[in-house]
Amino acid sequence: AARRRAALAVAGVTLAALVLRIAGLGAQPLLDDDLLAGASARNFVEAGWPGPTMWHHPRLRDLLVYASLSAFGPGALGLKASSVLLGTLSVAATGGLVWLLCASVPAAALAAAVVALDPLHVYFSRAAINDVYLSFFPVAAIAACLAYAERRRPWMLAAAGLLVGLGVASKWNVV
Repeated sequence: AARRRAALAVAGVTLAALVLRIAGLGAQPLLDDDLLAGASARNFVEAGWPGPTMWHHPRLRDLLVYASLSAFGPGALGLKASSVLLGTLSVAATGGLVWLLCASVPAAALAAAVVALDPLHVYFSRAAINDVYLSFFPVAAIAACLAYAERRRPWMLAAAGLLVGLGVASKWNVV
């Protein structure tokens, strides 16, 4: 019952985080970083050239931005969908991680709320750059490892490995 309450509380906070990250996104002016991330994504996927920006980072961001540009067009949602998604999911991952560490519904909900409302996290969740990816992949990977240690389901360990791999493919800091 407590696990279900924690899941519902974290899900509610995560939904609120999604609304906060999407609200007015189309009206927000595109920054140079957003436009350059889009150009880098197109250049990498279409020509194999990692530029004009962040040439020193791994290329997962370029693949995700290119996919969202293909799905949603060249506007704000097309450029920022992967950041919105991963920023929102990091709220759930944080709440889940705290639940696994202390089995406290209030602590899990509060941790998720702190991430959901943090101004810098909201900003990075609404930008095409890949900084918010660092708040999702490693946290979710650690949560998957802890879940595996508790339940011994092999798919949880595979999920942890996948999350670490995707994190490293986003930014070297995940190592």
